[in-house]
Amino acid sequence: MNIAIKQACRLLEAGKLVCFPTETVYALAAKATDIKALHTIYKIKGRDFKKPLAIMVKDINDAKKHVKFNKMAISVAKEFCPGPLSLVLPKSPDCKLPDIINSGMQTLSIRIPDHEIALAILDNIECPIVATSANPSGMPDATSPDEVQKYFGSDVAMVVEGKGCTGKASTVIDLCKGEPEILREGEISINDILNTIGI
Repeated sequence: MNIAIKQACRLLEAGKLVCFPTETVYALAAKATDIKALHTIYKIKGRDFKKPLAIMVKDINDAKKHVKFNKMAISVAKEFCPGPLSLVLPKSPDCKLPDIINSGMQTLSIRIPDHEIALAILDNIECPIVATSANPSGMPDATSPDEVQKYFGSDVAMVVEGKGCTGKASTVIDLCKGEPEILREGEISINDILNTIGI
């Protein structure tokens, strides 16, 4: 395992904040079960606690530990994941993640990134993680280590260096109901999704 990947995993498991590249932008990540770390994410981003955070996972099987997939979600995930897409789905009855992540709602946003470094971290970590864009709320998303450092400095324990961030946001789609609802259209278009599910 790459030394930087190993160090990032250890820091996340210890409750520290870590930033790493994805195919879209740099992610600001924390251990999903560490309330203090989650509060710190909201604090340094200046993020409204009513705005849920996303869970980042390595594959669909990992996602099923936290959310329930319906037929539509399976079709979309198989077509576009890993990739720049976040799926909002009902929480699994067995989900033990704290309510601060999703503002007490019965849904969770799940993302499977398509980036070598992000997937390596997810494949080697022993805890679930949340990940959000590495930027203060209202500011442009960071796409390089230098931009992350300018935003957060010592508030982040480690910034994993890497390339490949397009700067284009991921698409966020709510698949909890009968009809899909686009919450944010990013690199994957609504038409691409609708064509996949036959609507």
